[in-house]
This record gives sequence, structure tokens and C-alpha cells, in this order.
Amino acid sequence: MERPARYYLRFTRGPRLRFLSHLDMIRLWERALRRAGLPLRYSAGFHPHPRISLPLPLAVGMTSRSEWLEMELRGRVDPEALQARLAEQLPSGVDLLEVREASPGARPLATQLQGAEYEVEVFSPPPREAVEERLRRFLDAESWPIQEQRREEMRTVDLRRAVRQIAIEGWSAAQGRLRVVVSRGNEGSSRLQQLLEVLGLPARVRIERVRLLFEVDRMRGDHERRNPDFGRR
Repeated sequence: MERPARYYLRFTRGPRLRFLSHLDMIRLWERALRRAGLPLRYSAGFHPHPRISLPLPLAVGMTSRSEWLEMELRGRVDPEALQARLAEQLPSGVDLLEVREASPGARPLATQLQGAEYEVEVFSPPPREAVEERLRRFLDAESWPIQEQRREEMRTVDLRRAVRQIAIEGWSAAQGRLRVVVSRGNEGSSRLQQLLEVLGLPARVRIERVRLLFEVDRMRGDHERRNPDFGRR
């Protein structure tokens, strides 16, 4: 009996799909995988689903240069052949950049996730000096507690701890651009929105995820790398 195989798929999510929810994206991939005729591995139970997952859901309204999907098949398929078959079934707005086979015993991508990098375009921004002053106060602070509603209760979170890096990459009266790295966690995109409020930036922004950041892992056919997107821009 052939052993199950696990794969990592790297793809883009363009402007045409920026308003899809996380569940919509899962369904999009399920349809494409079935149409490609791949031997999907399903979960157990009364309502089995294909074993596919996205390690960090992308917030509605955002685009991405580099997302990852993890999936399992009932048997091994050559990664290049898999990519060719699947690329034909994906809609406009999703480009399948690469397919890698996970090494036996490799941990799920979600458990390796360390953070995410974003590029933020700000339209009609405030003066750069005002933003730099707010940013300086934020970075110099040991903590930055904020209150947020979680289900039926309020909780306090440290926004400073969640933001690992931030830099101003360009600024004019018409448009500004920030590069931000936030720590792991499903609240990554909401932490980004909270940071923009702290910096006094307007709601009219365009946010693109540049890449996800992972721990060291070994994938079949590769040497050890710090993360699957290391060195990619």
C-alpha cells in the first residue's frame, strides 16, 4: 500500500480575490484539487474533508505575494507534475509559484510559523514627521497595552510585543509606504490594523502580505533553510 505524502504549495493572491474569506479560499482550493484529479487524502468521520490547510488566514481585503497551503495525498505525485496539473485548474488571481514535498516526520507549517511581513500603502497620509514621532514613541516603549473585545469579554494585549519590526520606506503628500513584521498568531492582521491606529494613519490603506516567516525545517530535495521564503521578495 502506497504511503500518504504531504506537500507545501506557495501561491499568490491577487486583487481580484482580496474580498474572499478564509472559508472561500479553502473551497477554492478544494475545487481546484478535485478538478486536477489528484488522489486527495480525507479526514475521518461522518463529514470527511480534504486534508488541506492554510497556516495563517489572510484578512479580507488584503492581497499576498506569497501564501502557503499544506495538503496530503494518498500517494506520492511528482511535485512538478502536481504543479502543472493544478495550475490549469486555478482561477485568475491565484498563481501557483512552487510545490514542495514535505520530508517524512516534518511538523505542520502552522506549528513552524513565526510571523508575517506586510507592506502597507497609505493614501493621503499625515506629515512624515508626525508619523515618525508616533513611531519613535511606540518603538521606545517597553509595552503598549490595548483593550480588545474577544467574544463576550474584554482583554488586554501588548501590541508592542506583537510588532517585531517596522520601517518607513517612502513618504510623500500623496502616498506613504511602511514595512511591518508581526509575530505569529491568528491575530496578525488585526495587530497590524491596531498599529496603524496608534500611528494616526488614515483608514484608506492597501495592505499586501509579503511573506510568512517559518522556523528551520527540512523539505525533500532541499537543504535546511531558515524559512521557505528566505531571500524571496
